[in-house]
Amino acid sequence: MKVNETVRHYLGMLLGFGLFFLLAFGGWELSEHSEWFGNLWASELNRWLLLLSCVVLIPMLLLKTYSFFWGRGKLIRTFKQKARSRISNCEDNDVVRIQGILVSLAKPLVAPFTQRECSAYTFRFSEKVQRVNARSRTEEAWQTSKYVENSKPFLIKCEDTLALIRTDEAKVIVHFDRVHDESTYMKDSGGFLTKEENESRALALRSIGIEPRRFVGAYAEDLKFEEGVLQPNEQVTALGQGRWIKTCDEHELNHLHDEGIENIFEMKTSEAQQLIVSDAKYLLDDVKAQYDFQNNN
Repeated sequence: MKVNETVRHYLGMLLGFGLFFLLAFGGWELSEHSEWFGNLWASELNRWLLLLSCVVLIPMLLLKTYSFFWGRGKLIRTFKQKARSRISNCEDNDVVRIQGILVSLAKPLVAPFTQRECSAYTFRFSEKVQRVNARSRTEEAWQTSKYVENSKPFLIKCEDTLALIRTDEAKVIVHFDRVHDESTYMKDSGGFLTKEENESRALALRSIGIEPRRFVGAYAEDLKFEEGVLQPNEQVTALGQGRWIKTCDEHELNHLHDEGIENIFEMKTSEAQQLIVSDAKYLLDDVKAQYDFQNNN
């Protein structure tokens, strides 16, 4: 079950207070049984420094542990422990890691906000909410209203060889490269949203199944759009199992056969290995090439 940012915020506060009181109780108990620690604990300054340090360091340690064994750290190790292969050197049923430029296949997808043609996109629509912080003060924060992912098969080109990426059941990790919030709203001299701004908002919201309202004035500052895409000519990496297939046997690849390409390496999720596809900089070998591309588009 997924929980939104506000629920996580209050759960974090609750766990933080619980951890603080647990450490305080543990400190008092330990001071009764250890003369050295009792002398350290006797100072009010030392008590606060110990408690606050542990309240900060323990969650950080837990997050690092989670990342190492289950999160980003594990994903990075999974990618990097497999040497990057040329597509031409891949063999049937091997688990390989490849990287190259994306080539669209058939009719592309259209990203909700920027209307960019792409083969995959990730889109988050957030609204501003008010919540109470640990100091009992009201603060504003972004809360996700809808998160959408979409993808379709595409090609990766490495040198003169192509790989077909089947995104069905694959894990597609798309880097957010567009953020649209108060700092980028299009407004007129009176502070109201322009017609173009309202039209682009309405188009984005309808594309993800939300009926838009007309946003004007200060009320309009309560929305944020974040979007990432896999688009033609950008660097994409894939890790998974594959096999060679004939282009003449697949209707969607007939145009490649007409161009003289007889075989192509097909990668998709199998029982032995989930296919992982991404443009994230922490998984790419050539990060500079990727971000030079993004800065020029």
